[in-house]
Amino acid sequence: MADTLTILKDFVIPAGGVVFGSIVGWFGSSRSTSRAIDAQDTRDRNAEMSEIRAILQAIRDEVQTLAEVHMEGGGRNIKEAPSNAPIAMFYPISDHYFTTFEANASRIGKVTDAAIRRQIIRTYVLFKSLVDTIRLNNHFTGKLESAETAHRNCTPDEVEAKERECVLHWQQMTAYAPQLKASNDRAMDACAALISAIDGWLKREAV
Repeated sequence: MADTLTILKDFVIPAGGVVFGSIVGWFGSSRSTSRAIDAQDTRDRNAEMSEIRAILQAIRDEVQTLAEVHMEGGGRNIKEAPSNAPIAMFYPISDHYFTTFEANASRIGKVTDAAIRRQIIRTYVLFKSLVDTIRLNNHFTGKLESAETAHRNCTPDEVEAKERECVLHWQQMTAYAPQLKASNDRAMDACAALISAIDGWLKREAV
């Protein structure tokens, strides 16, 4: 009996203490690791949210600026023009208006709000469609101006043919005017909807 007590005293009890201490140590280490992982996850989520916020803010600013500049110039002329006459104007336009969108195109998928993602794509598609529509109207304007110049400078025996050419270009531009106006309206409506959606998201996420 004494030997048994000695064994318990000298070996089992200390061993149990070691095991218990190991368990406590492991549990404490596990808790610390879990807290570190949670903290890193929080930092990652915050960093991603900051990135999304920056992308949306930049896109919002670009779209608003494009819409304002457009409507201060040629866009206002398109909107105010009648639908039953040529919108005869030359509107200089380039391929490099959408710098923010193009620079962030691969990152738009990080935006968690599906409705905003779709509206971003819709807005830029409609704006690019408007650019193409304006370019074609520029082409028609150039053709009409050339025909009118040729008519003014033609010989008497060419007058009738040159008049017919002017009429054809005039009719072509008259038929195109409603399409140009509709494209302009769609792009501006999409811009307004996108700005409103992003403003709502930024307000919600700021809370």
